[in-house]
Amino acid sequence: MRQVFRARPWVLPPEPSRLAELFKGGRVVEMKAGATFSHGGLEGHVALLLEGLVTFSFIDIKDIYRTFALVLPGRTIGDLDALNPDRTTVIAECIRPSRALLIPNTQYRRKLRTSVELMEMYADMSILKEEAVLEGAIANFTLDLDSRLRLLLLSFFLEGGGRGQIDPDGFNVCPVNLSVTEIARIVAGTRSWVSTRLSEWTREGLLQKSGRTLAVRRELFESVKDWLPPLETPEPKSVEIP
Repeated sequence: MRQVFRARPWVLPPEPSRLAELFKGGRVVEMKAGATFSHGGLEGHVALLLEGLVTFSFIDIKDIYRTFALVLPGRTIGDLDALNPDRTTVIAECIRPSRALLIPNTQYRRKLRTSVELMEMYADMSILKEEAVLEGAIANFTLDLDSRLRLLLLSFFLEGGGRGQIDPDGFNVCPVNLSVTEIARIVAGTRSWVSTRLSEWTREGLLQKSGRTLAVRRELFESVKDWLPPLETPEPKSVEIP
């Protein structure tokens, strides 16, 4: 599953409680599907996602919309470029109606600088988040499309609000619900290919699908390899500094 780093591909790790506390007193915002967050630059904001689903995407040189990371509730938006006055071309888009706590870049930086421990925790989490993005890029570059699709679904289970394990018997309901088009954007495939592959897995008895909700059997992931410990002993989701 992971080929180089600690983080699992595409799904960003959850924010440690001490960093999440920086958003106390922030402004609660309700975002419609399709809305984007203002981040980076001198006047950007940092957001803690409370509900909904956000993607990090860009438009490539061929004008193709590419998604390279998923932000689930309990994760942040804009923290990686909060300490940088420059803007990037990353699009932080709500693909579901979302709710978040919002604070200005300046306030986020000021709170971080009150504690060396907070800065160290921020640095470690920044590395983990970049590792998740890099693992996704490595997967898209080195693995075939079938393997990438299995890998994405497994990341949903292990980082998307599941229990960190997959039951060996019966079907496991995927904790993250995406459309076929959204899945295709992440694994650098086409909508038709993803749809066909999901249908094949359904006929093979490995998957059940109802709308956007997927339920899979553990056997679907038997071919997925990971250089870190097996599924039964998942690593901690984040590092807390005592």
